Amino acid sequence: MISAHQNFKDHKTWSQEVVELLDATIQELGPIPPRTVKPVDPLPYRGVGLQPDGRHSLAVYFCVLYSGKRLAPPMIDSIFLSPGELASLAPSKLEVGAELAVEEAVARKFCRAISASFDTSHMPDPKDVTSVELKAKVESVEKGLARIRLAGKWEAVKIATYDEKKRPTYSTSSADGLLIVDLEKKTPVSLLMVFGGTWKNVPPYDAAVASAAVLEWKAK
Repeated sequence: MISAHQNFKDHKTWSQEVVELLDATIQELGPIPPRTVKPVDPLPYRGVGLQPDGRHSLAVYFCVLYSGKRLAPPMIDSIFLSPGELASLAPSKLEVGAELAVEEAVARKFCRAISASFDTSHMPDPKDVTSVELKAKVESVEKGLARIRLAGKWEAVKIATYDEKKRPTYSTSSADGLLIVDLEKKTPVSLLMVFGGTWKNVPPYDAAVASAAVLEWKAK
């Protein structure tokens, strides 16, 4: 992008250099008519409903915490589950006290919520998960809905793909969440999970930092 202007002469004059570059570009191109555009949602299925490809897109927001505070806007990502995978987070018997150990292959897919980096060189894939446990328990059944408590733990080791020394990054996180299921249709209505853990980059940036994430989805 022109506004990035990475070939600047000096940090002190960067802003002025950008303005001069834009002015020179406009002068060379001549008058530019304003664009007629309408705002649209580029990701209408992120965090809601069912995508045209038949998957649910779970919305993820994650960040690094410094002394328990977020100092920058959260990074965003998505985790994709099929309707069957999302439904598999609930025990087969929707009655109070029913429990379930979620299938490992499905639990591994939540690994994108345990990283503190949106760089895929550092973000773990399901195959990078070294330890995972995700359990579900029906807490209440009322008004046609089952409320299911989710609790999980993840650990992952990701070898930085760009690093010639093949140095790893480490992610560890635990999560607590709620899955709401429609009793009549036996289908999920909403999902909310909160993650908290630690993340370590490659040396010399390997001081452990606190990571946090929120995952959400709703049927409508």
